[in-house]
Amino acid sequence: MSQRIVLFCEKPYALSILQPLAQEAERRGYTCLWYLHPPLAAAGVADGIRATDSLADLMAFDPQAILVPGNEVPYYLPGVKVQVFHGFAGEKKGHFRIRDYFDLYLTQGPYFTERFAELSRRHGDFDVQETGWPRLDRLFNGSLDPLAARQQLGLQPNQPVLLYAPTFSPRLTSVPDLLPRLPELAAALEMQVVVKFHPLMDARWVDQCRDLAAGHESVLLASDADVSPCLVTADLLLSDTSSVVYEALLLDKPVVTWKTTAEAPIWPDVSEPEALLPVLQQTLTSGPPEPNTVKERYHPYTDGESSARMLDAVADYIERHGVPKQRQLGFWRRRRVHKTFGPPPC
Repeated sequence: MSQRIVLFCEKPYALSILQPLAQEAERRGYTCLWYLHPPLAAAGVADGIRATDSLADLMAFDPQAILVPGNEVPYYLPGVKVQVFHGFAGEKKGHFRIRDYFDLYLTQGPYFTERFAELSRRHGDFDVQETGWPRLDRLFNGSLDPLAARQQLGLQPNQPVLLYAPTFSPRLTSVPDLLPRLPELAAALEMQVVVKFHPLMDARWVDQCRDLAAGHESVLLASDADVSPCLVTADLLLSDTSSVVYEALLLDKPVVTWKTTAEAPIWPDVSEPEALLPVLQQTLTSGPPEPNTVKERYHPYTDGESSARMLDAVADYIERHGVPKQRQLGFWRRRRVHKTFGPPPC
């Protein structure tokens, strides 16, 4: 494969997903350029990386591949457009929607591969390869130390941790129901509660949680966009319809959800307020579900080498198909790209 790749970040969550890919690419001697969508660049997240918020810079860089955890990428940029996904929640609306922006889909495990392979046969204009998901690499390769993560989060050294990590979607989030109950749960379970919001969470809930944490020593708000340090320190996860549920199960963490929309969940799900505490207590005792079919179906890779497989898959695609100058797109999709990113730079 050629040496120039773009790491395309439209949303804050993209950074932690793409970082392991950047490290593997640099290890191979590739030249990497990060693209930060202007609102993201304005947030000051570019310390220590070679980054731009200019699509004209990307055109001049002339990449062979663009790696994208989001749903859209400008069709007029050169290079193979590669979808690397931003999570595991296949039950969420739109996860399997083909938006026509991508040449190559790199899937996390068989559950996703089978669906996208069928869609590839139907559409006929993109390839699918199963590689695993890059953000999990450091959870499996030992580079993320749980003790260091506890210190980073400011946790007490010997007290167990309940991680509360809800989705941001207004229709699916459990925050209105569960946020006020966190001090009560912390006291009853004798646990510290770490709240990790999705980076797109409504600011009013973040503010309310900050106020809650200020008044209760047992509640802590994690500020880092990456959920991985929270996951490795957690003894129990409380969530809803969020991709983090699957990440926790891949790490053999016990999980309880609140009114999930997942089909036939293999973990305990609660919809009545009075049942929440007993179910949390029982799950702490019983541990993760057995058999844990999430490992087999969603992400069977535990070697921490998903980033390497992704770059190998991109190289294989280029060897077979070459490097496209742009992606062919219909009028309405082009118009959407122009609305989000602007028209092609002159």
